[in-house]
Amino acid sequence: MEALLEEGQASGRLTYVDEPRKGLPHAKVIFISVDIPTRPSGEPNERAAFDIAECVTGDVVVVEKRSVPVQTADHIKIILSNRFRHTFGIASNPEFVRAGRAVEDSFTPFG
Repeated sequence: MEALLEEGQASGRLTYVDEPRKGLPHAKVIFISVDIPTRPSGEPNERAAFDIAECVTGDVVVVEKRSVPVQTADHIKIILSNRFRHTFGIASNPEFVRAGRAVEDSFTPFG
C-alpha cells in the first residue's frame, strides 16, 4: 500500500488536503469518503456537497465512497442543482472490502 501511495503522489495523480478550498477548485472527480453521519431526522449530513458547490470551478463527477443512507445521491443532486453552475455527475461506489485487504480487493473486486 505504501508503495502505491508514494507512486501516486510522485506522479501528481494523488494529493491530499485538509481544507476543501485547497483541493477542490480544479478537481475532475471527487470522492466523498468521509463518514457521513445522519441527522436525527435520518437525513444525511451534506456538508461535503455544499463544499463542492462552493469550491469547484468546472465540470465534475462526485462519487459517494461509503455505504451511505438511501437517497444520499438525491440529496447531493439537489444541493448541486441549486448551487452549482457546472455540469456534474453522481456515482455511488460503496466499500465492500475486507479489513486489511482493501488494496487487493480493489484490484480484484470479484476475486
